[in-house]
Amino acid sequence: MIVQGVWKNGVRVNDSECGIVERDEFERFIEITMGYGEEEEELRKNVKKWRDLTKKAMKEIGLSNVNLKDFANELLLGCNVY
Repeated sequence: MIVQGVWKNGVRVNDSECGIVERDEFERFIEITMGYGEEEEELRKNVKKWRDLTKKAMKEIGLSNVNLKDFANELLLGCNVY
């Protein structure tokens, strides 16, 4: 729900009562992700935004990389590096 509702960079695929995704639901998903309407353009724009933010965070001095190294050091060395 967060990916679709908050971040707006995903499409929820609905299954039937039996837990099976029907053909028409796959068609809807493909139309939204591959189409060229207003909804599709917003989806692509948001996917690109989050992709760029993720790349930035994963760089050598990016926040995710730094936090992961700090966490690993804390686990391995038993010291708080914050």
